[in-house]
Amino acid sequence: GEDNVLRALNLGDSVCLVLRDGAVAARTREIIHFFDCPYQLGDDSPDRPKDGTTLQAEIFPGDIIVAGSDGVFDNLSDADVCDIVGSFGPKAKATQIAKKI
Repeated sequence: GEDNVLRALNLGDSVCLVLRDGAVAARTREIIHFFDCPYQLGDDSPDRPKDGTTLQAEIFPGDIIVAGSDGVFDNLSDADVCDIVGSFGPKAKATQIAKKI
């Protein structure tokens, strides 16, 4: 938006990170009912969007936003993601970074 604030809603075990200067500046919180049972939307699910967690983070030029499912974050730590993103130069395309992650 025009106010440089990222607003994200997270439901389940997906993650959204804001990376700044090689470190995590903001992170959504994962929510699960119990191990291997994340909140999720579906016809048979009692979970609703209002059950999600929200993130509001001011973003600055040069910040990198990484969003991924549990397929990424069950296998990579936040530090791993920072290292991978940091291995690319400032002119790297998002698709190059995504393929590496």
